[in-house]
Amino acid sequence: PKETQVVFNTYIRKRDYKNGCISYGKLFGDEKYDAGHYISTRHKIITFDEDNVHAQCVACNQHKNSNHIPYRKNLLQKIGEERVNRLEEIYVQTKKWTKYELKELTDIYKKKLKEL
Repeated sequence: PKETQVVFNTYIRKRDYKNGCISYGKLFGDEKYDAGHYISTRHKIITFDEDNVHAQCVACNQHKNSNHIPYRKNLLQKIGEERVNRLEEIYVQTKKWTKYELKELTDIYKKKLKEL
């Protein structure tokens, strides 16, 4: 699972680099930034959902607990109300990832990274 999370997060950061921080739009320079989850990774069903994870500055993600209010506002603009509502509805479901599923996700995101 750790390799999958690393590859997935790397893909998200690279995908969103030019968009800046999802919470307030500040563009990234050389500083470290995160793949910030809108809904926490403790809800396994959406841990690897691309709609749920976006590039976010370390200050917002780690020090402001995802800076949730502006995150949601900008997420609505980025992916739309229907997709945000989907995230907010499904996160209560239970999911346990199998080794096979995690290997498959790792391979998918390694391929997507190469395509960026």
